[in-house]
Amino acid sequence: VDSTQAYFVDGVHEAVISDLADEGLGVIARTSVLQYQHSAKPVRVIARELGVDALVEASLSRTPDSVTVRARLVDGRSEQYLWHRTYAASLVQVPSLALNVARGIARAIAPRRVGSQRAAQPERRVDPEVYDDYLKGRSYLHRPTYIRTDLETARDYFERAIARDSTYAPAWAGIASYWTTARQRGYYTPQEATPPSEAAAYKAVALDSTLAEAHVALATAKLYGEWDWHGAEGEFRRAIALKPDDAGARAFYAHLLLILHRPEDALRQMNRARELDPLDPLLLWINGLTLTGLGRYDDAIAQYRKFLARTPNGPGATYLVWQTFDLEGRFAQADSAMQRWVVVNGDSGIAAAVARGHRQGGYLGAVRAGADYRGAHESITYDPWGKAVWYATARDNDSTLTWLERGVEQRDPAMPYLDIHPRFNQVHGDPRFQALVKRMKLPS
Repeated sequence: VDSTQAYFVDGVHEAVISDLADEGLGVIARTSVLQYQHSAKPVRVIARELGVDALVEASLSRTPDSVTVRARLVDGRSEQYLWHRTYAASLVQVPSLALNVARGIARAIAPRRVGSQRAAQPERRVDPEVYDDYLKGRSYLHRPTYIRTDLETARDYFERAIARDSTYAPAWAGIASYWTTARQRGYYTPQEATPPSEAAAYKAVALDSTLAEAHVALATAKLYGEWDWHGAEGEFRRAIALKPDDAGARAFYAHLLLILHRPEDALRQMNRARELDPLDPLLLWINGLTLTGLGRYDDAIAQYRKFLARTPNGPGATYLVWQTFDLEGRFAQADSAMQRWVVVNGDSGIAAAVARGHRQGGYLGAVRAGADYRGAHESITYDPWGKAVWYATARDNDSTLTWLERGVEQRDPAMPYLDIHPRFNQVHGDPRFQALVKRMKLPS
């Protein structure tokens, strides 16, 4: 299939993987498997690195009216072909095509288990244009750079799908995820992004209560928008029950469990997410944040560096490496990482402030100058939390608390991490901080 159809291939690929998991088979998520898309490594090496017994090789071809999938099952040790088959369907039958491919593979691996995992379902059908727009939207939404233009393109495609079929729940879940992601990136204020995010998530669940993605969208809306901790947990648990192989749902659920002060449960969910999708850059990022929250700084830095190896120009992980070195008290390494972040970030104003501060007061002088620059330039981004982090790193507790108070007032989506992020340990005993914890109804 040509490169312009990559979004379609990815969508069918993910559907097959999800259906394989529903058949009771252990399967690695698409994002990790795609690391080997152009690899020349032997099958046995790939199987060993992924920790699997067999691999599926597949090709897809598409005409204006139909789709054909050719699939082969390869033994991970002997590299012998165990099974092969060709499947064809019209475009309206693509969801059922994915299910048939998955069941064919499952039947070849464990014939006695096929059909035991779920009851027979009616044929899945979908409007080809709606499905096409939805898959295009997903392809832009899940690009690891989260560039604003990509996110806006994703929203456009989801809205096109809904314009054609207002009852298509996956597109509503996509709209909810768009608003959540854009809000988390600071492209919109919570006041702008939270209402449409919540409305779309509730709409998706109302249209299809069996759609795991809809419950994930509602869970994140409750977690980051409503600050409804227990409501969010119920939605995450429902999503995972519907789709146990959803690594992303488990990873974000792990963060909620940290917020609820249940670190053992959080680690179990995070470890399971890593088993399901060991090479996904986003999960490396989320796992790093999880380990930071648990005080395992060296392990966190290792995750951030793995993330950087896959997205070398991303400022986010560089920033987190800097912060984690600082938390460890390794100030020479923190200084070096901060300078690296300044280069990658590309903001000439903060670069000048940091350089000036460094000349006058070394590392802490640079941090203080950077904090003052960010605090004085509200137009940099909507980010009370980020400004609080800078001031906490500069050891200015009063300014830290001022920005945290503003974050609560403005419902900054990062504020749920207030009580578990080690950056703010230095102000935990302050009555102003304790008042914020109480105001947010965070568990103490």
